[in-house]
Amino acid sequence: MIDDTPPGGAVSVGVLSRQSTGRDAQQFLHIAVTDTGPGIPPEFREQVFEKFFRVEHHHLDGANGARGAGIGLYLCRQIVEAHGGKIWCEPGDKGCGTRIAFVLQSQMPNV
Repeated sequence: MIDDTPPGGAVSVGVLSRQSTGRDAQQFLHIAVTDTGPGIPPEFREQVFEKFFRVEHHHLDGANGARGAGIGLYLCRQIVEAHGGKIWCEPGDKGCGTRIAFVLQSQMPNV
């Protein structure tokens, strides 16, 4: 994903804080990393979180060769889920590039 951003491309990080409604309202952090690279085809957006999975190994356009081991997003999912969160892959802005987003419960103190 991020290492496939072409020269002159961009990588952005966004963070939002949200509060659920109800009696036991909880704070959540929504974090997203978006690039302007070639994107991840829809059929691979869940598989990118599998250990050692590389889109380049399964996609004809990946002729440049895999540059990683396919462990990074796997580890991200393990960490996010261990903290009770959820992580997913989606297209970037206007369908360009890739966005990896996740949500975690925030332990913000009451003020």
